[in-house]
Amino acid sequence: MSSEQIAMTPIPTPISLTGIVDSRQNPFHRKQAAENSYFGSLNGEHIAIFAGASEKDTLQGVVGVARGQVGSNTDDVYQEYLTPTKHGWVRITAVNGSQVSLVAKDGTPFVFDLATRTFV
Repeated sequence: MSSEQIAMTPIPTPISLTGIVDSRQNPFHRKQAAENSYFGSLNGEHIAIFAGASEKDTLQGVVGVARGQVGSNTDDVYQEYLTPTKHGWVRITAVNGSQVSLVAKDGTPFVFDLATRTFV
């Protein structure tokens, strides 16, 4: 019995997504589609932000924030925050430190502060 060697393409090293991603998936709230997402870190925590609208009221913008310790095996913590006024779904346009800039469907701008978990 002979053995054959088969040449295989190397498996690429997995990479972590960082930055704003045009993905409509929100793994923490599967019934609620995201308009887009952001992946990064802040103060030693992994941060994932999902921007969209409430499944019950499409005029209500929603920001979902998942966070977990870097290098930890603990589960992520996920919380949702409603925009202060109703202008439709929101999209992430920029993230600068703890400030998340968003724009609503009708063009209304919002800023969400990750450090305080409030709209400013």
